[in-house]
Amino acid sequence: MFFFNNSSAARNIDSSRNGSTVAVRERRPTEVSGELESYSIIDVREPWEYEQGRLPGSKLIPLASLPAAIDGLDRDASYLMTCQSGSRSGIAARMLAARGFTDVSNLSGGMMFWQRSRLPVERS
Repeated sequence: MFFFNNSSAARNIDSSRNGSTVAVRERRPTEVSGELESYSIIDVREPWEYEQGRLPGSKLIPLASLPAAIDGLDRDASYLMTCQSGSRSGIAARMLAARGFTDVSNLSGGMMFWQRSRLPVERS
């Protein structure tokens, strides 16, 4: 069950699972564009999508590979999750939060909104 709190610029998604609640912040591209260096950015798309264009400084971990990679991630880092539309990265963000990561954000609208906002994109 998901609840959207539109009262703040950065919306929070609360996900209830087995009686516990984890929070993931939804961040708009224009909110995070000037502070990317403060995040560990994880792109959960497939390699072919990632190569077409990605957030500067992002690391590719496809969603299907994320469960195996979680134990190697720094639990104290601030994470910004991204994908093409924000859907897969939302799943990934909730996955991290459910595993005890406390500073996890999802890029609202993913790369589609990032590119529509004419923000910088790295390409291979």
